[in-house]
Amino acid sequence: MKTTSAQLVREHYFVPQPSLYPVILSGSMFLLALGFIQLINGYSRGQWVMLGGVAVIIYVLAIVVVQSITTARIQNTVWNTTRLGSHGFISEISWFKLFGITLTNLVATVLTIGLFRPFAQVRLARYLASAVVMVPSGPLDNLLAAETEDVSAVGEETVGFFDLDVGF
Repeated sequence: MKTTSAQLVREHYFVPQPSLYPVILSGSMFLLALGFIQLINGYSRGQWVMLGGVAVIIYVLAIVVVQSITTARIQNTVWNTTRLGSHGFISEISWFKLFGITLTNLVATVLTIGLFRPFAQVRLARYLASAVVMVPSGPLDNLLAAETEDVSAVGEETVGFFDLDVGF
């Protein structure tokens, strides 16, 4: 029985690493609320507690901006220089749109106490995948014909036994 290499690849999907930003942003919102309550009740430290909450929110926003710019530039560079035989790829990830998606995902995750996180991951992965286009330089039949080869069941089970994953 012939098995293609596509059948040997496990069905793993890219899942971004968990982030501490929702926890940090929740803490800053707590500081804002605590400072506001202290300010209403006449405590002089209330304004400083609120200022600490605002500072943490500005810090998180700055990190999200830098992370969006860096991710967009790296993804665009990697995909624009990647070749599959004579075929190429074009990536047009906008850092501004990536920032908007990341920020709204972060706010929605905080407001839903983490319940929005799976949807946020799908939303981010959908945008990243939609921004990459394959530019074929000829028919794609040659790629499929080159990938068919005989693979023994022993090799396939060895990969499963050692749980080897090869990926980018």
